[in-house]
Amino acid sequence: MNKEQKLDKLLNEMKKRKQEYRFLFETYVFGLIEGIIVGSDDKSSDDILNDLKLVIDAYHIIEAELNPVPPEELN
Repeated sequence: MNKEQKLDKLLNEMKKRKQEYRFLFETYVFGLIEGIIVGSDDKSSDDILNDLKLVIDAYHIIEAELNPVPPEELN
């Protein structure tokens, strides 16, 4: 599975989690990060870093889509 496919799959799962468990979404994201770190015994540091970046990118995309910042707050 390439990076874009992984991101799409992760985005779909995160959207579902965000909509179902809005107040636990950050806990879910931290759980993903912990799982990447704890389950990384057989992975290279580059693979771990890429997985972490993928989760962080997906988190920012979901937050931007589902919790957009009103324009007046950007100034």
